[in-house]
Amino acid sequence: MDNKLRLESFARIYAEKQLGGLHYASFLPDKNIVSISRPDHTTVHEATSFLISRKSSGKAINTVRNEANDIKKFLDFMLIWEIELLESDLLVVLEGFTDYLQLIRTDVGIEDALEWVMLKTIPLNIWGG
Repeated sequence: MDNKLRLESFARIYAEKQLGGLHYASFLPDKNIVSISRPDHTTVHEATSFLISRKSSGKAINTVRNEANDIKKFLDFMLIWEIELLESDLLVVLEGFTDYLQLIRTDVGIEDALEWVMLKTIPLNIWGG
């Protein structure tokens, strides 16, 4: 399947997918900590622990926040496709994630995590939509 046809097929699936929310990264300025939460507002402990360790090892908070957004995108991809990472072919997952990154909007600009987590459909970029 050529790249354009594959991406168009995925775009149709993403446009029709109904979700109760996506993961979100939150920043606590008073503690200078970044955490990642699930759509039901529970903390993703593994990802949050990783981010805390990155901050503890001397990484700048903006670097850690960018890493949190990247992790969030991957967690969203796994949520959408209901992927169990330990039971999956990693190469197929990474190829699918690469396609996902090409299709989602990167200019959402939503600062309010609650607004993002309550989305019912996945916003696609103009080219992907």
